[in-house]
Amino acid sequence: MGCHQEEADSKRQEKITATNTENLSRGRENQDLIAAHIAQLVAVTVEQVLDRRSEANPPPDPQIGGD
Repeated sequence: MGCHQEEADSKRQEKITATNTENLSRGRENQDLIAAHIAQLVAVTVEQVLDRRSEANPPPDPQIGGD
């Protein structure tokens, strides 16, 4: 009976180890997704700021210039 218990314990431990490994892997994937999401948000925000800045201060019109 002790041998069967040891087998069951060993299988249970293997399952726990596999689950923990999978959770760690998902954690890394989530970190990558979070970093990618932050980078995307920063890029969009910078683009919006630059668009607003160019609307507020349009470049001089060369046709109106000093010719």
